[in-house]
Amino acid sequence: MRRRKYNFRFHLGVLGALTAVPFILAGAVLAVVYVNAQRQAIEHDLVSAARDLSNAVDRQIDGGLVTLRTLAFAKTLEQSDLGNFYSQAARIAGIFPGSVVTLRRADGQQLVNTAFAWGSPLPSSLEPGLRESDEKALKSGQPVVSDIYASSTTGQHYVMVELPITFDGTPHLLGLALRPESILQLIDQSSAVRPDWLVIVLDASRRVLARTRDHDGFVGRNASDGFVQKLSGTEGVVSSTTLDGTDVLDGYYKSPLTNWTVVTAAPLSSINRSVREAALAIAAAGALGLVCSLLFAVLYSRYITPPIWRLRNDALALSRRERVTAFNTGITELNAVSDTLANASVSLRRDEEAKGQMIKELNHRVKNSLATVLSIARQTAAKADNFTEFFDAFSGRLVALSQSHDALSEGEWVEADARELVQRVCVSVAGADRIAAKGPPVPLYPRAALTLGMVLHELCTNASKYGALSRPEGAITIEWSVLPHAPGGATFKLDWIEQGGPPVEAPQKKSFGTRFINDSIRHELSGSADFDFRPQGLHFQCRFPLRRPDARPVETNRAGA
Repeated sequence: MRRRKYNFRFHLGVLGALTAVPFILAGAVLAVVYVNAQRQAIEHDLVSAARDLSNAVDRQIDGGLVTLRTLAFAKTLEQSDLGNFYSQAARIAGIFPGSVVTLRRADGQQLVNTAFAWGSPLPSSLEPGLRESDEKALKSGQPVVSDIYASSTTGQHYVMVELPITFDGTPHLLGLALRPESILQLIDQSSAVRPDWLVIVLDASRRVLARTRDHDGFVGRNASDGFVQKLSGTEGVVSSTTLDGTDVLDGYYKSPLTNWTVVTAAPLSSINRSVREAALAIAAAGALGLVCSLLFAVLYSRYITPPIWRLRNDALALSRRERVTAFNTGITELNAVSDTLANASVSLRRDEEAKGQMIKELNHRVKNSLATVLSIARQTAAKADNFTEFFDAFSGRLVALSQSHDALSEGEWVEADARELVQRVCVSVAGADRIAAKGPPVPLYPRAALTLGMVLHELCTNASKYGALSRPEGAITIEWSVLPHAPGGATFKLDWIEQGGPPVEAPQKKSFGTRFINDSIRHELSGSADFDFRPQGLHFQCRFPLRRPDARPVETNRAGA
């Protein structure tokens, strides 16, 4: 009996129907049940961990409050012996690493601060967040825990446990300032937190009090409004994106003592791992089905396997950058794969050649750019009278060079439009209402664009200091055109006309900027530059050939100058 031919899809359909369908269905049901159970378990663990951590923090706050109450009954305080009281307070502060014990008047003036040696002059505590908790404690007569604040005396972040007391017959505040790092230590000691979880503690104002990753970079920052709105109720589970851009599932618990919120966040990528585990379970079930159905698949595997293995070998050869040729597999779809691998082999070889060419072009462009920067530095240093003048001029010219590079990038480093260059260098600095730019589209070769950009920057700088831009009513008109029949060929002409500035007089000698502009136009572009210091404002005109000078053939390369 003649064997019938079927396409590759038909073969896979037969094999899949015989082996996989019942196992995939069963595995899918199990996977759904497994994923749901896993997520519920993770949500429970997140909330439980947040609750445990919140209780641990509350116990630390309670311990601090007990310590303050004990200290409030010290005989040294009763006898107004602040020197010996300071010694007691310093020993108490040692119980809580990094903490500070303070005694302050109602107006915030500190009488005792264990962060300073006894007898040191102490400033008032005027931090806004601390003063709010001060007023609340004095008004209620009850202990208060402040939100996080940055101390004006030590520059570090603290939370203050405050106890209102009476000292010398007037209300005072006895405080224990705790470092957020002490809360991080509690988190590190907890066995309920998994290694890949992120734990965040927010104060009552929803600012970050402690964070297990990049604590220093986030402490004191406000949580996002969208995240805060999700934290409704005492505890719960929400999905969010952290301040550093990680998608997480959050369990949270809000402390009734401090009104702080502890958030435990598990990366969704970790949670989604359960989905992959379910997929592996399905694969295992499928493997079992394959074993049971092996006799049905043998005939098909003998026909399909050899060309597939050859295709696999061709793919490995392709990964080693070896040449691959197409072959006839007897199956339409596999023939298409073989042809694709052969075509990819040709394309890969071409891409390797293009990559080498691109690296050479990039290397050339970088060398030219560095040469340009070095030239700017040499010209600036040669004409600057002091370092300050050199630094200001050199920095500004680098900015102008960068803007000129942007304009050249628009033209793929073949050319830059004159209008785009004026917009980037001048209009973006002074504003369209102060500068009127008029002229046709004129393509400038890279060296001309870079040099003209720095000249325009120099003119803008001088106008801002001494010319039209130094007064609100001042304005500048920039006009350019092309002189097609100039003696040296097509020539670019630009006029810079200032109006509304202070009266202008011709300088006794050429300034640094004037010398730089003259030298740049004449030496770099083989052009001319003329300054006309009219009473109503400077009139500057420059001309240079649009053809690249023969003296700089390297600048004609597409990689740019």
